[in-house]
Amino acid sequence: MSTNKENINIISPHKLDMNFKERVNYNKIKSVFSYTKHDLVYYLQKNAGLKNKLLDKKEAHILVNNFMKVVSKFIDNSTDSIEMTYSAKQSKRLYAKNDSSIQSLPKIFRNYILPDNVYDYDIIKCHPSIYFFFM
Repeated sequence: MSTNKENINIISPHKLDMNFKERVNYNKIKSVFSYTKHDLVYYLQKNAGLKNKLLDKKEAHILVNNFMKVVSKFIDNSTDSIEMTYSAKQSKRLYAKNDSSIQSLPKIFRNYILPDNVYDYDIIKCHPSIYFFFM
């Protein structure tokens, strides 16, 4: 994702909107349509099982349908990048305003469609670690 100062829109002191370009590997996006939804559900459930997590079929179908919606957005626009608006919540973390964002995808799908030079890091509750790093 990339941004610059003109992409920032401060609505109020507590609300912040930013626009980022979401980029994908377009060839991988096109290849998604060679799989059936059943294949994708199976793959998602198998991946969850490898992490000792349970993912029921209904939830897996919802995640796959959202994945297909995100992928279709890029195919419909014949592009590898789409501008999305992100908004800061009370936690100050940015969330996509649109639910058909790459951010909303399971990691296994997100990592597949991201360009080869993009890395997806999970930074969960890292504030203490960053703080201690600079101490």
